[in-house]
Amino acid sequence: MYCLKCDYTLNYLTTIACPECGRAFDPADPTTYRSGERTRWYRASLFCGAAPLLTGIAIFLTWLVFGWYQLMAAGLFTILGGTVLVIAGAIFLTAHVKQGRREAGFRWSRVYAAAALLLVNFPVAVVIVVMAVSTYTRYVVTVQNATPVPITSFILLAPGEQIELGPIRPGGRAREVMWFKGDGQLTFEATDGGQVFHGTIEGFVTNGWGGHSHVKITNTGQVEITKRR
Repeated sequence: MYCLKCDYTLNYLTTIACPECGRAFDPADPTTYRSGERTRWYRASLFCGAAPLLTGIAIFLTWLVFGWYQLMAAGLFTILGGTVLVIAGAIFLTAHVKQGRREAGFRWSRVYAAAALLLVNFPVAVVIVVMAVSTYTRYVVTVQNATPVPITSFILLAPGEQIELGPIRPGGRAREVMWFKGDGQLTFEATDGGQVFHGTIEGFVTNGWGGHSHVKITNTGQVEITKRR
């Protein structure tokens, strides 16, 4: 048994009033206290709302930091399992309401809070999926000028677009984030103190192709390209 006003445990008391807030109750009248079974339904609904929400956010943030591909599968299972948990949480919350709605002092505010916790899983899941897809399909190019002279022009040539990153000061860097709009190559043209460089960063790219390339122009005039997915 729990107090309707403050949730204090009323089991094994010899008095007929809650020692915490003073509200009277009658052990023989279920309308004067909240049953433990109903409390368990409510707590179960809270767990079903909070577990997938916190797990999904934690997996997404960890994936952003470390980029482990295994976390993408874990995120998918979290969405599927979270959907089941939210449905179960709605059932638990309904049981909680059916058992307690006729009790004096029934807290509808707690019901609304639990329902909001269950429902917020859906927009949060949509936002996470959209951000994950956007992050996974983007291609990042970082250009490092390791020469003692400025790179006056550095043009990225991708399917359907041409992007100028210059000028880049000596020792400086430039960065571009892109989403490819078709099939083709990713190449570049750079001008360094009158010297022109040409190179291929990716031999083939297409829609949804993600990755990260680092292009370094050394002080000997060489171009070094390192890639990672």
